[in-house]
Amino acid sequence: GNWQSYQTIYSQLDVQAGIYNLYIEFIEDAVSPTGAAFVNIDSFTVNDPAAPAAPTNLTATANGTTQIDLAWNAVSGATSYSVLRATSAGGNYTEIASGLTTTSSSDATASPGVPYFYVVRALNGTVESADSNEATATLPLLAPTGLTATANGSTQIDLAWNAVSGATSYTVLR
Repeated sequence: GNWQSYQTIYSQLDVQAGIYNLYIEFIEDAVSPTGAAFVNIDSFTVNDPAAPAAPTNLTATANGTTQIDLAWNAVSGATSYSVLRATSAGGNYTEIASGLTTTSSSDATASPGVPYFYVVRALNGTVESADSNEATATLPLLAPTGLTATANGSTQIDLAWNAVSGATSYTVLR
């Protein structure tokens, strides 16, 4: 046959992990093909990327009364990080941030007076690490507002204020 011309074709495929065979198709005549031959050139295996190590040294710090700041050590081979939060230690974590490419984040959805427990996971593509160490923080309760003082006779003053969500008691100082 007439096998005098050839064409080099490069192609990048998005494939899942598995074993694949590489084939080359030979066509005798590009104008009027009389036949084609497939030759199995090689096989190759696509492996899942390795899971990165778990992040270390996670810290959680209340930043005023509006957010909790988180920071952790970088993980070699991590392409991104996810932050997860629970309201009990070792609890049922919910993802609150994903696709992070830095080693810090802030939780501005935390409520004052509620203890929060955080873990971070490193990702290599879609493969997740184990959880980091758990870190906890609680935003302080807000100060009461609307304080009024009303004289009640000559020896007593009545105090009143707006209740603070999450407060279980109040301390009055004079």
